[in-house]
Amino acid sequence: MNDVKIPLEDAGERLLPTWQHVCVVEHLHRYAVAASFATGKRVLDIASGEGYGSNLLANVAERVLGVDRSLAAAVNACHKYGRANVQFVQGDATSIPCPDKTFDLVVSFETIEHLYAQEAMLTEIERVLTKDGLLLISSPDKKYHGDKDGYINDFHVKELYEKEFLDLVGSRFPYVTHMRQQVLTCSALCPAPIDGPLPLFAGTFEGTSLLTRLSRPSFHVVLAGHTPTPAIPGSLFDGTDLAEAYAAHQGQEILNLKAYVEALKAQLAAKDAGLPTDRPEKVSLPSEQEAGLCSVCPGEKIKAGLARLYRTLQGVFRHV
Repeated sequence: MNDVKIPLEDAGERLLPTWQHVCVVEHLHRYAVAASFATGKRVLDIASGEGYGSNLLANVAERVLGVDRSLAAAVNACHKYGRANVQFVQGDATSIPCPDKTFDLVVSFETIEHLYAQEAMLTEIERVLTKDGLLLISSPDKKYHGDKDGYINDFHVKELYEKEFLDLVGSRFPYVTHMRQQVLTCSALCPAPIDGPLPLFAGTFEGTSLLTRLSRPSFHVVLAGHTPTPAIPGSLFDGTDLAEAYAAHQGQEILNLKAYVEALKAQLAAKDAGLPTDRPEKVSLPSEQEAGLCSVCPGEKIKAGLARLYRTLQGVFRHV
């Protein structure tokens, strides 16, 4: 597989390291938690996608196998991340290409909502796990991820509510540790070094209080097994560097769009003045890829709107 290259397209659902969006923080946070359970373990990463997560786990695991149903994803991950203790293969979550009782830890983030055969996926995971192996799996909460704002993700075929997800996993694994995940606008106040749990406060100018649970979780993360599962300590993921990069990226997109509009105005003015608009010196517009508008993350409505506007302007420009 390492001798073949297949283009990996950005279809808008598979997370790529080039994305600049809050969902990057969500994904990296989950893999950071997964890494805490992966030390010295044999790990399976189902729906490994671009491969960045399997690569992170391989930093601490004995070995990692990334499985994705996309051949292009598996091939590209091999080229980008392949090393002695991490491999990538094409395969399906409902028919995992591995022997029974092969892995100590199975990780599956943002996968189950893409499948109708969710029970079959869990059956396969149960099959490839060792007797005391663990499953770390996540699912978007249909209530807050979709119902609340009416957003429909065309890639998701069966989203679950919190109870549905917990019941589904619990039907296969008797021991379950449940965590909620929610992106917050947050200020961290910590000792140096950080030496214990971090209480979570919330409030307004009218008053503040100590929270006992996340109120609007976008995702649920479950650690499950056939033996008692350990607690997962609450944690924060510092996305400051990612946010700064995202802000710079968005600023550049705005500049690109402004330049695009100015070029369009110049073309329209030339047309109104009776000048030919198909001259060689006609302004050349960058492609959507060059303008940085192609990495549209699901649910990122503002950025998607900018991309649509860009494509509309591009179409108008061709006919000026």
